[in-house]
Amino acid sequence: MAEASVRSQRQTAYQVLVASTEDRLKLDQGDLWDSGKVVSSESLQIEYSGQPLLSKMRCHWQVRVWGKDGNPTAWSRPATWEMGLLAPQDWQALWLNDGKAKPVKTEDFYLDDPAPLFCKEFNLPKQVARARLHISGLGYYQASLNGGVTGSAGSAGNVGVEKSIDLINWAPIQTSAVPSGAFSINITTMGAEPQVFFRLIGQ
Repeated sequence: MAEASVRSQRQTAYQVLVASTEDRLKLDQGDLWDSGKVVSSESLQIEYSGQPLLSKMRCHWQVRVWGKDGNPTAWSRPATWEMGLLAPQDWQALWLNDGKAKPVKTEDFYLDDPAPLFCKEFNLPKQVARARLHISGLGYYQASLNGGVTGSAGSAGNVGVEKSIDLINWAPIQTSAVPSGAFSINITTMGAEPQVFFRLIGQ
């Protein structure tokens, strides 16, 4: 957020740079998108209009604005966002569930039923530099990697798809939690139809 040192200051224009690497952004090179100077007071919900973005792409961006005196501010601190899994072929897996029948009557939802725990063990030949957990589940979930919680979320506030809650989320994973060798990922789900679909992506 830009802070003004004079009263009644207002934004008259903005410029957004989006780069594919941190080094390019440091050189003020928006190889993915350079909006140029846009005469506008808009400061929220600016639509990206640059190069096509791919699944798992990491984008580095910064912005500056012009005030009523016509002078630009310094560039904002660099920030990043990461693209999700955009194409159907990115999701190559099968849904997992606990095999139990879907509740039929309303009172069935309130029966004592322990939350299922899904576990998968992996072996890695070397240290991971960066990892992301992409997860989709119906209801609520909590994920842990080698015993440490990496992410959790609930259905409230997420977008409903065909009258179902489709929770698609990602969680950053501390690389220190993913050493070389064996490790285990555990996911607990809670809901009327406990099932989960997940993918761990690393570099």
